[in-house]
Amino acid sequence: MMLQRYKESYEDCQKALKINPDLLKVSSRCCRILIKLGEWDTAQEKLNELLNQIDCEIQVRRDQENDEKAATQISSLEVLRQQVNETFQDLEEVRTIVGRIEGNERTMNYQNIIHQFSFSL
Repeated sequence: MMLQRYKESYEDCQKALKINPDLLKVSSRCCRILIKLGEWDTAQEKLNELLNQIDCEIQVRRDQENDEKAATQISSLEVLRQQVNETFQDLEEVRTIVGRIEGNERTMNYQNIIHQFSFSL
């Protein structure tokens, strides 16, 4: 993903998830790649699924009373949950920025039309 080869990175994530769908960090990376590819609705849907999956995993670990390994796993899962929530925020920021850009382009086009119209009078 660092080389901005998003399609290839996405395909690699999908292959890994076919082998083991419980790879939550890979699912998170897949969502970030989808945002980079402009697949915002799909990214949002998968982020929601991922949050549900993380919450289920946390609950399973909490049910394992007095297990130090479970406590460590819960901590890691909570960090991942925070990262997923940050990805949600990034997605909303991208949508806001693109909406503003599109709005500015429409405004500029309207202003150009008005400007051209006023000269044709």
